[in-house]
Amino acid sequence: MLILFEVLLFTTHHLNLKSGYHTLALLTIGAGVLVYKRFIKYEITLNKLLFYTSLSFLVYGLIQSPIFEKEQSHLEIAYFSLKYSTIAIVVTFFYKRGFCNLFSYMVLVGFFVDASFIEYTNSGIGKLRTEYYSILEACVILLILSSFYEKKLEDGSVNQEAKLLIPVLYTVAHLGNYWAAGFAKLQLDGGVFSWLYNETFVTLKRAELWGLPMDSFASFLLELPFIHFFQFLGNWFVLLGQSISVIVPFFSVLLVPLTIFYDIFHILVGALAGVWFYKWIYVNILILIYGKSITQSIQSYSWARKAALSGSILLSFYISSVVPLGWYETRQGDLIHIYGTDVNGHTQKLHTQFFGSGSYSISNKTNIAFKHQHQTQMGSANFETMMQARECNMPLIPNENYLKERERVSQFARRFLGERAFVSKFMISIQPYHLLIPHPEYKNTMFGPPMKSITFELYHYCIDENFNVYKKELLDTFTVEE
Repeated sequence: MLILFEVLLFTTHHLNLKSGYHTLALLTIGAGVLVYKRFIKYEITLNKLLFYTSLSFLVYGLIQSPIFEKEQSHLEIAYFSLKYSTIAIVVTFFYKRGFCNLFSYMVLVGFFVDASFIEYTNSGIGKLRTEYYSILEACVILLILSSFYEKKLEDGSVNQEAKLLIPVLYTVAHLGNYWAAGFAKLQLDGGVFSWLYNETFVTLKRAELWGLPMDSFASFLLELPFIHFFQFLGNWFVLLGQSISVIVPFFSVLLVPLTIFYDIFHILVGALAGVWFYKWIYVNILILIYGKSITQSIQSYSWARKAALSGSILLSFYISSVVPLGWYETRQGDLIHIYGTDVNGHTQKLHTQFFGSGSYSISNKTNIAFKHQHQTQMGSANFETMMQARECNMPLIPNENYLKERERVSQFARRFLGERAFVSKFMISIQPYHLLIPHPEYKNTMFGPPMKSITFELYHYCIDENFNVYKKELLDTFTVEE
């Protein structure tokens, strides 16, 4: 089962790199397998761990939606009608007939199809798959394996070994995310332990400059004595906690405390940088709930099996869709500020959350819509670049084809100008990227006087070692009007 799990991980990841259509084809084949097992073979298997995971995707799927152009209100009505009626029919059917792996699988595949449609409708300005894809990928594979291996035996009992192995593989797949993050930091070109000297609290300063609610306490924290010592100590804990995930199969007693540590880490990252990995937090909670049985299962394995599990965590870095979260924070970089002018002539800064399902890309990944840039945000995987940033010596890079990208961004931004239906405003406002917290001083939603123009400004910042801004420069700006 472990070998098949790894093969399917590799296949799904490889097809996902080629295109979403290839991945969707593979997922459709998997759905066919589960339909055959449920309706032809009448083998009903329900893995509760995977079921609870699918419920989180179902809840989030209910609120995610694309940003249609105002003139496409009929398509918006059709989208929500089809989406919610389909969900209602599927849930009602399985509620009456009994939930099973097929239901969980349909939820995950439906979420993937919906997310892909949103990205397409938004002209590529959508959410980042870091939020969910590696979890979804592992779950759809485990649902198929569960249906194959957890089936009832001739005497009516359930294959207990398979039943216990699915949660273990679920945990291994999740630990692969943390190993990827730690291993990526160890691979940085400044040296194996160079990330320990990473100026991590630059993320808090960036959140303040960018206009997230952290600006209410950022200055206080960054002026605390020994802030650099706490930064170094925190880097040690993070790197150690992520890197030792690979040895959990040999020391399963680490699973519960590590899982608690990971959630504390995610909460602190959310509080300091404004990025909440809520799905990872939820999965950690599920693992904690099943922690005792998962730990006992791993403890019962031979050293060879434990080595195979540990090897799977190592291998996940190369064959699955985990994201290698390793880079240096830089004191120099560019941030996008966005302002809206309403029909009354009042100009107000727009919070990232204002753009709904386009929140991530519109204010993080659209630097190439400007004539020049230094680099996206304030981070780099290159040690030399990080050192250049300390002296504010990063070169200004011209964007040769910025007009094409600017037009794409402008077309998307125009969807937020003028009046929209209440339901449309509401759906846009409740689907922020990474659960961004509203800012009390900025415009967070489309409610209120409609916008008549939106202005994008790209600012260049340089920060000293004490996190104070000593250079701020407007690099470029453009305005989108109806």
